[in-house]
Amino acid sequence: MMAAEGEGGAPVKDKGEEGAMAAEKSGLAAVGKVINGDEQQLITLKSSDGMAFEVSAAAAKLSVILDAMIETGCVVDGPISLRNITALTLEKVVAYCQKHSEAEVKSGEKLMSDDATNEIGSHDPNEDVKTWDEYFISNLGQEGLLAVILAADYLEIEQLLDAACHKAADMIKGKTPDEIRASFNLNNDFNPEEERLMAQEHGWAYDERCSV
Repeated sequence: MMAAEGEGGAPVKDKGEEGAMAAEKSGLAAVGKVINGDEQQLITLKSSDGMAFEVSAAAAKLSVILDAMIETGCVVDGPISLRNITALTLEKVVAYCQKHSEAEVKSGEKLMSDDATNEIGSHDPNEDVKTWDEYFISNLGQEGLLAVILAADYLEIEQLLDAACHKAADMIKGKTPDEIRASFNLNNDFNPEEERLMAQEHGWAYDERCSV
């Protein structure tokens, strides 16, 4: 169908077309605000059980997955649904990302202040976040720790994944496979014959003196 013409032969856009163009411009503007430096714009994340959490774009970008979604404009269409992460775990992940994002800002401000005064300040913001990390990881509990490991792996948050895995390694140090299964409520996928063969092939893992 031909568009109607106005004065001078210029085509006249109908209201539907104008509305679509306005929506497109609004969406592009929203993407631009995030990409072009509005790191404090809030991104909404939705857990598998329907809870919504707001996090700054700067904090969300600690996740490789969320960073890619922000850069490609996926955040414009509404909340980002995370079907593999419950609200209880997502709350912890958001808190971690927000804390580390704020710490990066404070660390940058300190460096600028030190450069301006040619002096090194006595208080290091990185020490604060290290102390916070230790408390955060230590208070997750076994189930919470495993859930955070899975969430950090899913979202590709390298710092959080490394910290959580390091804690898990400490928890299994010196334990036999059976003790590790009992600690983390893990099922043994091997039948007795497979277990015997595994013990023969990897005897060091079954020796209490050599347990990791």
